[in-house]
Amino acid sequence: MPGRALPPGHRPPLAAGRQARLREPDQALAVDPLRGPSALRSHRRGRGPRRTRRRAPGGPLGSGAGEPVTRRVLITGASSGIGAEVAWLLQADGARVALNGRDEAALVAVAGESAISVPGPLDEPSERDRVVDQALAALGGLDALVLSAGYAAHAPFEVMSEAALRAQLEVNLVAPLLMVQRALPALREARGCVVFLGSTLVERPAPGTLGYTVAKAGLHAATRALAGELAPVRVNAIAPGVVDTPMIRAPRHGEDTDDVATRVEALRELHPLGLGEPADVAGAVRYLLDTRWLTGTVLTLDGGLTA
Repeated sequence: MPGRALPPGHRPPLAAGRQARLREPDQALAVDPLRGPSALRSHRRGRGPRRTRRRAPGGPLGSGAGEPVTRRVLITGASSGIGAEVAWLLQADGARVALNGRDEAALVAVAGESAISVPGPLDEPSERDRVVDQALAALGGLDALVLSAGYAAHAPFEVMSEAALRAQLEVNLVAPLLMVQRALPALREARGCVVFLGSTLVERPAPGTLGYTVAKAGLHAATRALAGELAPVRVNAIAPGVVDTPMIRAPRHGEDTDDVATRVEALRELHPLGLGEPADVAGAVRYLLDTRWLTGTVLTLDGGLTA
């Protein structure tokens, strides 16, 4: 049976539950201009705005009370260039760092009072295992692994030796991956993070750089593959353009001093913002260590080279 028509302007009575939810117009629209609608939702629930966990200085997330947590970091390739700059920056932040490189005297020069030197080559399996194990023992665990060691043996493809190709793959790809594997239990316990050093050569190859480029392409792929598999351990990489380091200024196949200077200047002109400095990359490493909600990302840092 059809319902009886209501007189014009008549509104049916509201159910009790809906009446209870009504507020005066000024309350219903009271949105804090600084905090937005979330403040209104908190107001309706009778609570204040949500609290966020405070990040402890020098380390990963604390317990919420803001107490300092000292970050423990193993850095490879730390005797010069990007690795050394990362070591200085993180030590200034209060981190405890273990430094790896081939040149023990250079490591001692880089190391501050809180740093531990763990010299050794990374192309020998027993040596790289020892480096990880000694760092874990000295630091009492591991919150981050920064893999900046690199080796380049640039040469035209037609004269590239098998030994040079294998050496570049071993140092630039195999060693970083197996060091992550070795350190994984400690990284999982700390819900830590990994930062690989890739290269923009993956996106913009140059003649004579095949071995190095292929190895770095593998690291980029590994970054994406491991991000999902190892979560909540975060895995990211940085793909720098040309950074002014001793590696860049080392003579390549058949080069003399004048050739090196000409090549470096030509590289500088390719970058709209000029060559990078190790400090530029170190700042990006710190960003990736600090950023909680980022994994599987290859961060391009190239002064506009690939723009």
